[in-house]
Amino acid sequence: MSISHLMHSHQTPAIIILPTEKFLPIPDNPVQRDTVARALKANKGKGHLRHPHPAHTVVSIALLIDETIDTLALTAEEVLNMVLDDMFEKMKLDGHTRSYLWDNDMLDAPPNLICSVYFVDDIEQAKDFYRAYDSNKAVETGKDKLFSSLRDAFGYAPTSKLWKKTGVKVAIEVAFNNNNSMPDEKLYNFHKTDQYACHTLKTIDKSTKLNLKAFTASVMAAMFLTVLRDGAQALEFWEKYSNAEGEFSKGKMDAIMMATTYFDEVATMGRADFTGTRPNYILTGHGRDVHPIYTPMYLSYYEAWKSGKTFTAKKKGLGYFRSRTSLTLERFLRNNTYKEFIILFNKP
Repeated sequence: MSISHLMHSHQTPAIIILPTEKFLPIPDNPVQRDTVARALKANKGKGHLRHPHPAHTVVSIALLIDETIDTLALTAEEVLNMVLDDMFEKMKLDGHTRSYLWDNDMLDAPPNLICSVYFVDDIEQAKDFYRAYDSNKAVETGKDKLFSSLRDAFGYAPTSKLWKKTGVKVAIEVAFNNNNSMPDEKLYNFHKTDQYACHTLKTIDKSTKLNLKAFTASVMAAMFLTVLRDGAQALEFWEKYSNAEGEFSKGKMDAIMMATTYFDEVATMGRADFTGTRPNYILTGHGRDVHPIYTPMYLSYYEAWKSGKTFTAKKKGLGYFRSRTSLTLERFLRNNTYKEFIILFNKP
């Protein structure tokens, strides 16, 4: 890290008066949370952005500068000119939500803003500044952190509502982190350390046919692994599964209907393992204990769908008799862990 980098990280920001119309077009921070959703929530009911308030006039931005510039010697007017100059890259550190509301005439905008300008050497430092600045102002939920990470990974704000579902972060951990919790630092750097996983999630983000009601963490983890291994073509199964488009013919169910039936049984009966002799055997494990059981089951139905296998429905008691699949996440990835699979994938 350069001396300039250290200096910029600890120095006091420059304070300028910035016309609001000049603040609006400044790009959002690459790791900003879901601006639209937060804006709509803050602008209704008891939201804090329903009416104008003097506190709304304070914002902050990051300004990327050359390390040769002596920022301590700059006057407020010089900093303002740099902010207004298109030659200098800049991005918001806060005020994203207010900016959206002002720009869409949903909240009366003040004519000018009191703007703190933080000098940074590169975009990565601007991201770090955003996270540090934002964490001091509001509690960032797990969903916020995931959305921020995916936005950074995709290069755009994720469009699928899948990323807002409860359990999606756990699903990522099941599929790509050996069912272990992923600390914030690893999540924020996900796009650097797990590029293939990010490509998988970006592929799924483009699907518009997924019915999200049919997805739990275990199901999502299975979908992630199928798209990782087989690409976008795997989404056909999940789109049909989630919209209950399975088929029943001549006393037999196809794999899609079996997956749907399994989902319904689990939802109805609780944590159903189906490894015992009774069809209503209930798994006593909780939390992450269920994923090594459920996720392989959905993977087995995906494999059955690919091969055209059908199932004879013999209902007895509260559920369908079936054996717990011998398929594991590693076997699905051709007898490799996720990390091993990626290494092999990269070999020429």
